[in-house]
Amino acid sequence: MEDRFRGLVKQLPSNTIAKELVDVFFSEANWYFGVLERHYFDKLHNSWHTVSGAMPTKGEFGNILRDLQYFPALLFQVLAVALQYLPPNTASARVLHLEDPAACDRLSQEYSRLGMDIMTLLGRHNSSLTAVQQDLMRALWLKNCSRGTESWYSLGDAIREDTLLRVQQEAR
Repeated sequence: MEDRFRGLVKQLPSNTIAKELVDVFFSEANWYFGVLERHYFDKLHNSWHTVSGAMPTKGEFGNILRDLQYFPALLFQVLAVALQYLPPNTASARVLHLEDPAACDRLSQEYSRLGMDIMTLLGRHNSSLTAVQQDLMRALWLKNCSRGTESWYSLGDAIREDTLLRVQQEAR
């Protein structure tokens, strides 16, 4: 599982590209949808960058906080939505060779799929708030792709995970 996780995470773009796309998401989309809080997202992103720079060796993966384990899935979804709003003349568009809207859509779809692959790998049992946010972002991405029914299913996943997290917290 750890090797598969590493393989998925390696498909994230460079930190420079990711930062520009995250900025696009927060400036172009999040103000309207209000799904994420920038302060908390940036804090997780910085923590993830620190952890991923010194990725634990085999067997130590469980030592990473659950929120950080799920963060790459959330990041992929944020990047996927950002690509739906990406202005054409940006450095990211040039570096990622996004010459036309179809290329942007293909990469957006790939990033969203990678986020879901991480969610499938990590599972939804004993997840975290970051996993709930990933499902909300996936629902947003699906809605933007005119896939309303699937969007509702993703929203349902987020609600179930959030409810389960609340029950687990109350049990403690």
